[in-house]
This record gives sequence, C-alpha cells and structure tokens, in this order.
Amino acid sequence: MGQIAYADGEIDITERELLKRYIEKMNFAEENIEEIADFILDSVKEGVSVDEIISNVTNQ
Repeated sequence: MGQIAYADGEIDITERELLKRYIEKMNFAEENIEEIADFILDSVKEGVSVDEIISNVTNQ
C-alpha cells in the first residue's frame, strides 16, 4: 500500500489516511497507527523492499 501511495513520488493526505485505515484493519494498536504509517512511508521513500518493511513492522 505504501508503494502504491508513493508511486507518483508524493504522498497526499488521502493516501496517508487510507494507509492508516489499512493498518487499523490489521489490528495494530490505535496508539501505534501513526508511527507505523510514518515508518512504512519513510521506508518506501528510502527504497526498502515490501518484505523488509513487513518483517520490521511485525517484529517491533
């Protein structure tokens, strides 16, 4: 989802909010959603692979 949002090189508020909704649906704690979204989007911007992002998010 993060890669799709960043496909045009920018993340707009609508894309960010959609990502946060997906994170919420994955049953992460409400207080962690913003930080997870930041982590995912920053990782995508840095070119981190999807597998690596998933591994990092699920192990934190």
